[in-house]
Amino acid sequence: MCTCVQEPGERGTGWAAPGCDVLVAYHRPEGAGRGLLIQQAPDEFLLIGVGLSVQFRRPRPSGEPVAVVSAEWGRYEGERWIALHPVRRERDESLGMPVRLVEPGVVRVILDIV
Repeated sequence: MCTCVQEPGERGTGWAAPGCDVLVAYHRPEGAGRGLLIQQAPDEFLLIGVGLSVQFRRPRPSGEPVAVVSAEWGRYEGERWIALHPVRRERDESLGMPVRLVEPGVVRVILDIV
């Protein structure tokens, strides 16, 4: 698990999660980016927050992008994930494009880490 709280002037941060590196970029210059990143399984992450983008990479030294199989906005009801809609994807995240949390919410991401 990783928490992210943007400090004034900060552009991003990183987390060496088991099996992949997670890169966080903030896109609010006033320092309003916030997030909680939870690894639920080797290939599954919950991204909770606003004002940030998240990229997944193979552990250093490779640093190659990890393909995103699915990214969907949703919520939990008890222990059951309820998908509301897919994250808008303008480009293929397997090319290293980030999953963006522009509005506050929860995104479940499944990676191709095999």
